[in-house]
Amino acid sequence: MAGTLDIIIGIAIISLCLGAGSAFMVTKYNYAIKLKNKIKDEWATLVTEINYRFQLSTSYIQVVQTVVDINLLNTLVNLINRYNTLAATQDIIDCYYQQEQLLLQINAYVTQSGLNVQEWTNAYNDNKMRIENLRATYNNDQLSMNNIVASFPTNLMAKAGGFSKGIYFRGE
Repeated sequence: MAGTLDIIIGIAIISLCLGAGSAFMVTKYNYAIKLKNKIKDEWATLVTEINYRFQLSTSYIQVVQTVVDINLLNTLVNLINRYNTLAATQDIIDCYYQQEQLLLQINAYVTQSGLNVQEWTNAYNDNKMRIENLRATYNNDQLSMNNIVASFPTNLMAKAGGFSKGIYFRGE
């Protein structure tokens, strides 16, 4: 009789552990789904802001074309045209940073010329701040997702659920 009681207690303990483990995995799965959707929305908002940045660059070319080296402006135009064909996350991020470098070079010409571009500069700085805030949130959420995918035991759920590591939007 004592042996039967030990078996029943053992089965109860195993059942509790399995139940708790299952509840943990279901909770993590639901969190991962919400996080994946949040990252997707954050990326869409980032792309909207980056698109606006490229629109700003297009209008900037019209304003500064008389004081900036034509080869530099042509490089920016080619980059804008290339950006408009991109779909991959890393390609968009790379193109964004190439644009930032070109705009720094162009701004050196503009500053030297004394051309007043304050309205454009304000729009550019506002957009840059929005992108940086979004980038920080996106990267934090991407880190959380990458930890779920890489850490035991949630990596088992992640693999079964089709979750994968994502790309960070690195800082400037």
